[in-house]
Order: sequence, then C-alpha cells, then structure tokens
Amino acid sequence: MGAWGTKLYQDDVTEDVRDHYKDQLKRGKSNEEIVKEMLIEFDDYISDPDDEPLFWFALADTQWKLGRLLPEVKKKALEHLKIGSNLERWQIEGSKKDYEKRKAVLYELAEQLNTPMPEKKKIRQYRLYQTDWKNGDVYAYQFHSEESKEYNLYGKYLLFRKTTEGEVWPGHICPVVHVYRWIGEDIPEASMISDLDCIPMTFHGTPRKYELKIETKSKSKIPHKYLTFLDNITTAKYPKEERIVGDLSKSQFSWKVFERGIIKRLKLLQKNDDGINLL
Repeated sequence: MGAWGTKLYQDDVTEDVRDHYKDQLKRGKSNEEIVKEMLIEFDDYISDPDDEPLFWFALADTQWKLGRLLPEVKKKALEHLKIGSNLERWQIEGSKKDYEKRKAVLYELAEQLNTPMPEKKKIRQYRLYQTDWKNGDVYAYQFHSEESKEYNLYGKYLLFRKTTEGEVWPGHICPVVHVYRWIGEDIPEASMISDLDCIPMTFHGTPRKYELKIETKSKSKIPHKYLTFLDNITTAKYPKEERIVGDLSKSQFSWKVFERGIIKRLKLLQKNDDGINLL
C-alpha cells in the first residue's frame, strides 16, 4: 500500500501533500493559488484511484488545522470518506487489527472536517538568503578553529574564488567557489590564483569534482571577521576535468563546518597526490 502505519501521515502520499502545501504557504502564495497549482502538480496522485483519496484527506486535514479549509476540498475529502475506498484497501491488504485502527483514523477525520475549524493561523514565511558576491570575487579566509591548531593552520590563510551560484532548500541562493592549493601566513595578491590549481572536493570516482557550494541561510552566518575581499578576477585556472564533464553535482557544506571540510580535503589531497604538502 505504500504505507508504514495506519495513521493519516504514515504514508508517502499524505506526507508529500501536507509538506508541499505548507511549503507553498511559507513562500507567500494564497490558499486558492496553491490548490490550483497542486491539482496540476499532483495529477499522478489524483488520477490514481488508490492515491486520490489520500490526496484529499491530507489536503483537507492540513487546511482545517491551519484554518484554511476550502469548501471544495472539504467536499472531495468527505466524498471519499463516505465511499470508503481507502478503507477497502486496508480490509483487503491489511490485518484485521490494522483495518480497525485505520477505520478509527478515518472516522475521526470525518468528524473533524464537520466541526468548525480553528482560527486562521499565521504562517511564518521563509526569509531567503541571496548572495551578493559577484562571479570572480576572490577572498582570503583565515583559519581560526580549534581543529586548525592541530594541523598548524591556525591564523593562516587560504584562497577561494566564486565561480557561480547554487540553490539550497528552500530557495537560498548561495555562492559556489573554487578553493585553491595554497596556504599562507599573509594575505597575498589576488592575481596569484591565475597560477594555482584547485583543491578537489571529491576524490572518489572519475572525474573529480572541484566546485563547493557554501550553504548560507543568512548574512549573519558568514564569518565576516575572517574573510578578506581581495579583488574580482574574471579569468582563472579552471580544472580541465570539470570543464569536460560540464554540470556536476556540487559538494556542499555550511560555514559552521567550513574549516573541518577543508581540512578533510587537504588530508585527502596529501594522501592521494604527490603535489605540494599543505598540511
């Protein structure tokens, strides 16, 4: 049945419907607009006789709890509850015990939908971050974590350059960078990156991946104190493997674990390559 329990949201379909509806409210869309779009987007569920009741159950229940139940959604859900098509599935495919539990769940849903719904609840909308870094911006980052002391990196600098942007759920637009094979005591000139290779972000498989998406959900999470803008360099050495393959899934980690992630990759670089020892 695609369900792992008898409760309303112990099912992939109902979870998808509930989560999508709430997500769209947080994006500032109106109730009517969301339902109109969902009738198109969730057509696979609605056109399936087994999944259609679940679609309307989840939508009606979620709307009711948020004080937004539309008459047409209520009508559809009650129609399916009256027909009992979903309950028939449990009678055929489930145990007698599970059938009785499911019957109680659907009875409670029908009772709920026929009672006055709560007042309309305020939905806190997403506050989405949009990076203001330009493609080509070069930054020096200073190590300052306790872990960096273990590898004699504390107080030293590395360089990275923004190559493009990428999306992080639910819609944050974050910088994607190349990190260079260089660690130094002092902040250098940005132009030196023209002669530097990039540090791979993955070492398994072929080709290696070099771009790193830095997950950023608000400006306050950026360690401004340890970042120094150097210059905007329009052209720089680009990993040939990455150019050949084109669009690759990017490695991703947040500023909170930025140093840990970079140190891990420096260790892998030392282990896998005969190049410059950066640790």
